[in-house]
Parts: sequence; structure tokens; C-alpha cells
Amino acid sequence: MAVLIERTNPFGNLVATVEDDGRCVYLYVHHAQFRGWGFRPLWLANRPCEGADAPGQAPRLHAARTDHPDGRDAFVADDLEVVWTPSGDGVFLLERGELLAHLPGVDDTLGSPGFSRHAIARDRYAWAFSLAARDLTLQLDEARGYWAEVQRAEVWQGARDRMLEAGASAFGDHGAYWAIDESKWPSLGVAKYMHREHLVFTTVGMSVARMPAPTDAGLDRTEIAFAVNGHGHATDGGWCVQTAGWLGRYPWSWYTPVEDGALIMAPTAHASWFAPDSSAVLLVEDPAAWDAEFMAPFVAPRGVRVLWALFLSADDVKTLEIRGHDVLRQRFLEQRRSVVFSG
Repeated sequence: MAVLIERTNPFGNLVATVEDDGRCVYLYVHHAQFRGWGFRPLWLANRPCEGADAPGQAPRLHAARTDHPDGRDAFVADDLEVVWTPSGDGVFLLERGELLAHLPGVDDTLGSPGFSRHAIARDRYAWAFSLAARDLTLQLDEARGYWAEVQRAEVWQGARDRMLEAGASAFGDHGAYWAIDESKWPSLGVAKYMHREHLVFTTVGMSVARMPAPTDAGLDRTEIAFAVNGHGHATDGGWCVQTAGWLGRYPWSWYTPVEDGALIMAPTAHASWFAPDSSAVLLVEDPAAWDAEFMAPFVAPRGVRVLWALFLSADDVKTLEIRGHDVLRQRFLEQRRSVVFSG
């Protein structure tokens, strides 16, 4: 088994691998860390060989369904190039600048396993280019254009400034700003504001990139905010900055969109910097529905929504999982509990 190339997507969560086992060549997309995500295969070509497929071996395409029925020569690693789809979960594979294959993103497969230049029919392991619903070269050009645009410094700076301006219009000038991306893409920051006697922390920049696997509503550009009691908390932000930064990377770390009602469990490996005595956060679009006295006049930049993180205890999480959001929300209101963290 020879790994010809291996490329990680710009988000750092998924990996594209091209493997040649001497019998056939496949493109695989898999998670960089979590085996539970599985892997997505796409046949690229048969290689010259004799004998039937054995159990556990990658299947060859039937000779009648490929333009090289006797198998083609080996690929050269330096000839191969990977271009990721804008969602970061699909791949265009090029050979010497020519499109060789396309493995669509999870939400774009339309029932196909993907498309390979060497397939000439519909097969469970690859479809011919001619069966694609849209021109694949056009999609490739769109993907190249997307990454060229979104990774420009001016795009990040504009999104950052719009988010800071939105926060300032709601809470006044930000009291502090931390760049927490370690000079990696996608850029990410955390801003702190004063709101009454509370500190409000917001992510800045997670809305620049599309969330993976966007929801059906297309709400794939989000920032996250939360409020803490301003008394007794370190002026440097303490755990709040680390928690906000972790939440800002969460969609790409775990390959999941974040949306209203999402429950995110605390990272047990890093519990020392998560909100003290909290087991999870619940993301809500309307914090006033949980706390009538907490007014958060935050109008996000156009095309972006803000989800508020409510910190939950272990008992809260149990109630939520057993009895649902409405029961937990009613308990918040009856007990006059604030959405502001005051631990």
C-alpha cells in the first residue's frame, strides 16, 4: 500500500489521501483526529494486475466501466494537486493540471459516490464525469476563486472590523481584543465589552468561513457570545477567552454546524479552563426567552447571526436531555435564573 499524497483542508479537520495498493487507486477523505467520522472513498483507476479482489481489499472497477480496462500506469505524486470545496469536505483532484476526480462534500453528493475521469459509466465506486449535475470544471474554478477570496487579509480584516463595530453599537467600545488564531487560517479573535455590570465576550471571525455541513436553512455564518458577572473576574479575561476561542473552533474541530438549541459538552480534557462547575453550554438565538431581564441589543453584521452560550450545570444537562428545552427554559424563568454566568 503506497500513500501518494495526503493533504489537510484549510480548517485542519479533514484529510484527503490518495492510495495505490498495486491493484487500484483510491481517493479517501477522513477526519484528521476522530475515527468515528469514518471515511469517504472514491475510485480513481485500476492498475494492471491479475486475479480477483480478495476480502478486505479495495474493489477494482469492472473493466467495462473504465477507459483503461487493462489498468493504467502509476500516478506520480508530484503530478497530483488537491483543491478543496468551499465547505472543506469535498475534493477536486487534478493530475498535471487536468481534473482527475471530484469527491463532493457531504451535502452535495446527490446520491453519487463521486466522479472519476477514468470511469465511463455509473458504478457504486465512481461515476463518469458526464453524469455530474453541474459542469465540474466550473465548480473547480468556483472553489479556487472562493479560497483565493476568503483567505485574503482584507476579507478577514473587514469581517473583524464589522463585528467589532456591531459589538460597539450594542455595548460601547470593546474593552479588549485577543487574536487567538496563532497566525493560522481561519483567523479568529475574541472581544470583550461591558454591558451594564456584565462582561460580554464574543468570538470575532468564525463567520468568515462557512461552517461544515450547514443546516438546511443555510445558517452557516455564526458568531458566539456569552455574558459573565463582571465582579471578581480577571481583567485579562481568564477562562472566558479560552472558552470563547474553543467555541469559535468547535464547528471545524468536530465537523458540525452550530445552531439554536445546540448542546455542546465541556471538553473534559481541558475542564480547568472551561467555566467553573459548568458541564456544557446551550446555544440560543434569543437569550431574552430565557431571562426576561437580560436585554442584549446585539445586531450582527449582515449575513451573520449571534448565538448566545448559556452555561449549564450537570443537573441542567440532565433535565435538558430527559425533558427537553421548554422544561429547562421554564425552570430558568421560574427560578429567575440569569443567562449571565456568575460562578
